[in-house]
Amino acid sequence: MSTANIKKLAHLKLVGENGNAFAILARARGALKETGREDWQEIWTRFNAEATSGDYDHLLRTCMEWFECDSEDADDFDRIFPNKEEA
Repeated sequence: MSTANIKKLAHLKLVGENGNAFAILARARGALKETGREDWQEIWTRFNAEATSGDYDHLLRTCMEWFECDSEDADDFDRIFPNKEEA
């Protein structure tokens, strides 16, 4: 399964929620489980491995790749974590 397919079926709210990495991972797991897919645990395993393979910024970027996030999430992410070359 590609991440594009997951993005269409699971929504993950990032803005206005607890920003702790473990809280984000818990919401992501819950969102996948709520899809009712039989393979949600397999998808979770792949997502979790990727999301936790880097730093906090990597976790957020992975969430935005794999999930449908609020439209303001990407704008807020770029505002909060500007490109280091631009900062």
